[in-house]
Amino acid sequence: MVQSYEEYKKQMIELVKEFVNAVAEKEYGKLHSIAWTESWCRDGETQEEGFLSFGTWLDDQLSLWAEDEGRPFVVDCFNIEYLDFGEENPVPSSDGTLFCATYQPTNTGEQLDFWFELDGRLREDGTLFLVFDLNM
Repeated sequence: MVQSYEEYKKQMIELVKEFVNAVAEKEYGKLHSIAWTESWCRDGETQEEGFLSFGTWLDDQLSLWAEDEGRPFVVDCFNIEYLDFGEENPVPSSDGTLFCATYQPTNTGEQLDFWFELDGRLREDGTLFLVFDLNM
């Protein structure tokens, strides 16, 4: 069943919220059930292994900043204020992308020096899934 654009947008927001909250809770092994990534998977690695690599990188990065600044660094839970859909396009592209969004993670409300790039893509059955990347 094909949904309306607004229904897909609501679903996208919920998927991003679930993803960000899993990152905030350091549940990196859960991320592969929410999103797909190519950039964090080395040859032969599963999606779960790729997201665990991302989690290791993130934990190391936050630890470095904490050491440099002498204060804790974490990723806050989801806040819709930091989700940006950019230019919306209600017609899927050739790769099934319906939404291109960015999410700016924060540490106690302060923006971190990277952001999440999250594409909402449609599967052949009409369901939405996320494709994740990170940019600095």
